Amino acid sequence: MLAICFAALVEESSRNKFTKMVEKYQRLMFCVARDILKDDYLAEDAVQEAFLKVAKNFSKVGDIDSGKTKFFLVVITKNTALDMLRKELRRPDGNATRLDDLAENSVPVGTFNDIDAVDLGELIMTLPENLRSVLYLYGIYGYTFSEISNLMGLSIAAVKGRYYRARNTLAEMIKRG
Repeated sequence: MLAICFAALVEESSRNKFTKMVEKYQRLMFCVARDILKDDYLAEDAVQEAFLKVAKNFSKVGDIDSGKTKFFLVVITKNTALDMLRKELRRPDGNATRLDDLAENSVPVGTFNDIDAVDLGELIMTLPENLRSVLYLYGIYGYTFSEISNLMGLSIAAVKGRYYRARNTLAEMIKRG
């Protein structure tokens, strides 16, 4: 598995950093995937697929020991495992469950200016994982919708939909006080 990931990594220093990351987080990622998939072999496949996704975007990974990197790897692993689970649960006719259409609702300007960062962080933590992870990847890590789409195995429209639902949910929570 590392050989395939190394093909995406040009510099020797990146390969060493990637190897350290694998050694540090592969057990955690395996536990996350197994918890979702309930199968050791599928969990191993999910972890390998997650590492491949990370290798393709490895320039975005900062300090290996940071909480951001750990969270990032857990998000990628969860979404990879959930994607595998969705593929397993497809209907016999081969059609996947239809995703919600993207609603282009806009949040009023200044909505997030009236709340301090700590309160906003607490509100974000109450969002469902699928919305929170897109919000973090876009807003904190600076990934584009296209990059998030590749990392999470979702269409760009689905990623945008989750992002806008997260923003609108936060705006409603702030309005309610």
